Amino acid sequence: MDKKLVFAFDVGTASLGLAARRGMEMIEAHTLLLDEEYGKRDELRKVIRAYRTRMAHQARNEYLDNLCREVGIPVLEGRKEEQKGDPRLEREFPRKDDPTQYNSYILRIMLLRGEKLEPWQVYKALHSAIQRRGFDSNVPWKNRPSQMKETDDDKDSKTAARAQKYEDDLQEAVGSNLNYHYPAYYSAYRMGLWDPKTDRINSRITHTAGGVRNEIIPRKLVEKELLALLRNAARQFPLLKGKELTVLYGPAGKAYASFYPELRREHSLKEGGENDWQGVLGQKIPRFDNRLPAACALIPRFHVARSADIAVYEATFLMKLKNMRFYRTDEAGRIQKESSLSAKEIGALLKNAREKADEIRKEAGPKEAIVKIAKAYSLNKTDWKNWLKKYADRFPATAPVPETLFQPALLNLAGQKESPAKIPVGKEENRPLPSNPLVEAPSVSGRSRYSRPAARLIRELILSGKSGEDFYKKNSGLCGQTGTLFEKFKKEDLDFLKQIKGPWDNIYIPTMPLSGDWNAIHVREEELDEKIEKLIGAQRNVLVAHRIRLFNEQLRRMIKAHGKPDQIAIEFIREDFLGEEAKKKLIKIQKDNRNAWEHTRQQAAENNIQGGGNIRKMRLLREQVNVCPYTGETLS
Repeated sequence: MDKKLVFAFDVGTASLGLAARRGMEMIEAHTLLLDEEYGKRDELRKVIRAYRTRMAHQARNEYLDNLCREVGIPVLEGRKEEQKGDPRLEREFPRKDDPTQYNSYILRIMLLRGEKLEPWQVYKALHSAIQRRGFDSNVPWKNRPSQMKETDDDKDSKTAARAQKYEDDLQEAVGSNLNYHYPAYYSAYRMGLWDPKTDRINSRITHTAGGVRNEIIPRKLVEKELLALLRNAARQFPLLKGKELTVLYGPAGKAYASFYPELRREHSLKEGGENDWQGVLGQKIPRFDNRLPAACALIPRFHVARSADIAVYEATFLMKLKNMRFYRTDEAGRIQKESSLSAKEIGALLKNAREKADEIRKEAGPKEAIVKIAKAYSLNKTDWKNWLKKYADRFPATAPVPETLFQPALLNLAGQKESPAKIPVGKEENRPLPSNPLVEAPSVSGRSRYSRPAARLIRELILSGKSGEDFYKKNSGLCGQTGTLFEKFKKEDLDFLKQIKGPWDNIYIPTMPLSGDWNAIHVREEELDEKIEKLIGAQRNVLVAHRIRLFNEQLRRMIKAHGKPDQIAIEFIREDFLGEEAKKKLIKIQKDNRNAWEHTRQQAAENNIQGGGNIRKMRLLREQVNVCPYTGETLS
């Protein structure tokens, strides 16, 4: 009898199922249940983000304080931990019979009017005006590939709508007089401290005062008011004259200065550095893809390329086409067998994608087009159908195919000189085309796993129709030869091709072994633990890293308990194989399932029903709408 030791694992986000058998005897089987959110750092990220926001706010306050000291404006110290702050800064309303004006909004209005203030009042007005930096919907990095995410766009659009509402409300409240179109006037109006009809100022609020918190102020209004305040303050403090833009934006005198290369060189700025906090409206430039470039997964001496790169687009597109499966038909339109595209057919689809990319490039220009071009390297059911009509002169097969197997069909053109006449094979609605895109557009954010040279190699390998070993034998001798694709390659750069065994149909892109050397696949046992820990630690997704680490711990425990297995089977979900629509459907099904079980458990608890079997029966009863499927009788 076969006594092989087999381990099996089902790795998921909310559970880890594991089992072991020796021969036909089960020696271990259980499931570790996990909180599906366990391991995520969402809450920690919120804390870090809040801390950095606070640090930036303090830096802007400090920048204003230093400039005020330089031009002779006295600085009022606020409270610090247990130390009380200057009462002139902390107080907003005067004591009875005190004529002094303390309110920040009123002081800003008085300075906007050009009234002479006490030096400390000038400081308080400026200090108040910089507490809200305002929302800018047109930041210069907005169209970077890393920023182009639907969730971010949705969030920004909601914030922009709130900012626009603020501006509309301000205009409605203060009227058409542009002298009042400042945040200070609107806030004072909301608090009942200023009347737009009479232009009168009140020193105290009443019970009708409204709130002014949680407003989204447009950045342009904040800038407009600050410039006016600084110009009027310069009449009392001449050293401030001409420094308005420096106060607002720092030494460069331009918003987001470190974003622009010429200003970085001129003023020795660092993009995303602390110099971005120089200026009362300073904002740190997000540093995208600022990690040290990783080594290419196939040719380690090269660095990985950005995802938004034509070579990466094409390699990704071709691999997806290579992995696509469908049913071919014969001359009569009957299904022959499940198949995949040939190298010639993939080449024709690539040519079609390049033509679409050229059209996009002409319309948008080479630099702006790189993100939009990604859409050219996709294939939805309409593209597929049009391509079939144009190149294959065939409609998809119409024979009924199970939903789990449905794919479009294509006539094999290999070795065929002319396309045969079109043969009608059924009604439009019967074509088993997938409801989701066949090939989704490649990602435009972040970095790829491969360098540009490696991406070009992948492209040429797929288009060649040769196995990895044959491609290596044919082309390895061309390495270093001028005028060839392999001009910049060394012979050892192509070593990964030798690991791609089997015919062209079975081509896959291998993963760099733990050893880091294509010619030394196996790792010495004494180095294995260190290599595995390094691999797990390199995972950027914290949730994935946690689950892999848990799997590794359980595997080691089982080896210690039962011995080294002859075989290990692992099951896990690869969402990459699903389209966006399919992912949404899967997530909805999973969510509905969880909700249904939770509702059933609650019902069982209310009716004092216990035991997993009874709860499952209750779930079935609900799904049957309390009706027996055999007799049609109502059950209770």
